[in-house]
Amino acid sequence: MTNTQNRKLDFSLYGGVAKILAAENISVVHDPKVKTADFDTVNRILRLPIWEGITHDTYAAFVAHEVGHALFTPRGEKDTRAAIEYIDPKNPKRVKAFLNIIEDTRVDRLMGRKFPGVVGDFYRGYKDFDELHDGFGLKKLKKDFGLDVKDLGFVDRLNLYTKRDRFEPVKAVEFSKEEEQAISQIQELLSYDDVVEMTKALYVAPEEDEAPEDGEGEGEEGEESDEKQEGKGK
Repeated sequence: MTNTQNRKLDFSLYGGVAKILAAENISVVHDPKVKTADFDTVNRILRLPIWEGITHDTYAAFVAHEVGHALFTPRGEKDTRAAIEYIDPKNPKRVKAFLNIIEDTRVDRLMGRKFPGVVGDFYRGYKDFDELHDGFGLKKLKKDFGLDVKDLGFVDRLNLYTKRDRFEPVKAVEFSKEEEQAISQIQELLSYDDVVEMTKALYVAPEEDEAPEDGEGEGEEGEESDEKQEGKGK
């Protein structure tokens, strides 16, 4: 936890910073109703939550991450729809969640290269996001389903590792040797096409008795891939 928890934030300042980092006149909306931050690549709208007790570090991490999507994720839905059709058109929410987690890893790494100062924001912000708001849903997972981090599927452990634990001296998330090799490859992805191919290679299709989905999902900071190992359904 950082010492910024009790600081009263001027949310309007973050909108200006987002526009400067994005080098684009994106729209910034501060909305107490949204569950987490997201960036609309079609309409170029950055939505940021207003939570009780949210820290500067978490807000800065949200801004940096979503600006990364503005800078590096393809504009619009064309590429995402093509990826879904390529990987599993019957389960768009599932594909998009897998895709977003791997794209998040690429985006944060590229943001760190372009703006080295945001690396510290990511480290502190995601830690506060987890500890203060159960942002990755671990407490709920334990309470509702009796499951721990080790019970998560690979991409969900990847999401937790790359956001919360990557800079920790002791890793709370365990991976097999094969998974560690995949992580090394993911951390070197350069283009969105690379992300699509990696997603296809790692994608776990739903079991045969699961009904196909209707519509597409979001899949941002704390959202999981909906793998069966999690004991959760959407």
